[in-house]
Amino acid sequence: MNQVKVKEEVISTIWKKQYFTKNLRTVDGESVEVSNLGVENVENGGPDFSNAKIRIGNLIYVGDVELDKTVGDWKAHGHNLDKKYNRVILQVSLFNKNHQQNVFCKDGRKIPTICLSDFIDKTQLEVLQMELDVDSQQNSKAIKCSNCLQGEDTNLQEEFVKKLGIERLKRKCDRIFFRLKELSFVRELNLKEPVIRYDLNQRFISKEFTYEDFQSIDIWYQLFYECLFEALGYSKNKKSMIRLTQAVNVDVVKKYAVRQDFQLIINTLLFKVAGFLEDELENIKSTNPEYFNTTEKIWEEIKNEYDGRFFNLAQWSFAKLRPQNFPTIRVAGGAILLNKIINNNLIESLIKKITGINKPEILIRILRSMFIVKAEGFWKSHYTAKETASADLKYFIGGTRADEITVNVVIPFFSVYFEVFGKQELAKKLLLVYSAFVQNEDNSIVKNLSESLKIQDTWRKSLYSQGLLELYRSYCSRNRCLECEIGKTVFN
Repeated sequence: MNQVKVKEEVISTIWKKQYFTKNLRTVDGESVEVSNLGVENVENGGPDFSNAKIRIGNLIYVGDVELDKTVGDWKAHGHNLDKKYNRVILQVSLFNKNHQQNVFCKDGRKIPTICLSDFIDKTQLEVLQMELDVDSQQNSKAIKCSNCLQGEDTNLQEEFVKKLGIERLKRKCDRIFFRLKELSFVRELNLKEPVIRYDLNQRFISKEFTYEDFQSIDIWYQLFYECLFEALGYSKNKKSMIRLTQAVNVDVVKKYAVRQDFQLIINTLLFKVAGFLEDELENIKSTNPEYFNTTEKIWEEIKNEYDGRFFNLAQWSFAKLRPQNFPTIRVAGGAILLNKIINNNLIESLIKKITGINKPEILIRILRSMFIVKAEGFWKSHYTAKETASADLKYFIGGTRADEITVNVVIPFFSVYFEVFGKQELAKKLLLVYSAFVQNEDNSIVKNLSESLKIQDTWRKSLYSQGLLELYRSYCSRNRCLECEIGKTVFN
């Protein structure tokens, strides 16, 4: 069967329903009998099914099962580096072009693989794909008011979505301001996090903050650093990224700022503390001695000065991510931005741009450009310490992610900054930028919702796309129709 584009849900359905035309065998010829499919993992990172019971050859195994489109996805998605996949007993791939017989988990154990396309009917595959496409189309537009809006004036929809977009921005600003107060409070009491994260005492709660509490440039550096790394972490790794910035914080990094090898020190600290290198040191030593020697030399020099926490690979998610979005690549890009924050006055430069440029479209273009990071060094050619990229990366942070950073970090961060220091006109200016910003990334939720509401001409504008996300997450997905301004008009 030739490789065709197939959605992961189709593979999952085939496995759950056991739609096979003949008895299963692994690629190396062992018979396979499934006694128990296990429990499907629909939320947490890790293998697709846990606690399955399967006879392979003459032995019965109890463990996890991973489903992939191709056998190569095992390595492409980083499962071979993730401890969460150490209990996998069988990899099930739809295609296996080169008849690869096994994959390997992080602890080196050989895992047999099945090629599903050898055991299913092509017609059945096409039917399942069509059924899923129909369901997807129906569900993507299945907000309850979709069919009731045919003759409605779109002004109501646009105004309500616009209102939600502004509310979403305000909530981001409130969250950033709360974290700013935390950082100020921690510095005032000379406490070391994460203690304060779990014990905000009455003094903090009752404290009335003034702009004088936020004079230290270091708390703004730390706040911006945290916001950037959170944005680089996506949903799967953002918590670990924030924790990393709080472990290797600005105070830890800044004392090396006068050194010429400052960027190398930042990289060494972040990658050593994150745990991205430890399990592969011998491999790096043999394959990339220059990178190994440089990193180990710096680490030997500075390691006794670091007394914070350490992470390991199991705390990071590589599953179901494109290699370009692996946390290793994002930390490499973030490390360059951290250098710019501390040594190249990134925050001050952004303030000057926002203050001095009056045309929103020009300001948007410049803000975007300041967060595009070209790839360099060891991580230009590696997705992980062990895996070499098939071709050198051009960027650690490309245009689409720079868009996301501008909308979700720069605009709310500097809105807070200008409000704190009484520069309301500049805060209003950022609201105009937010309203004019047009994002290039397609978001299926936003696109489909805009079509349902008949406002598809506006969905790429950040103000509206953010509002549509808010509408979907706060109202549509929770069936809060009668609390929604659009729903109340339609259903009443």
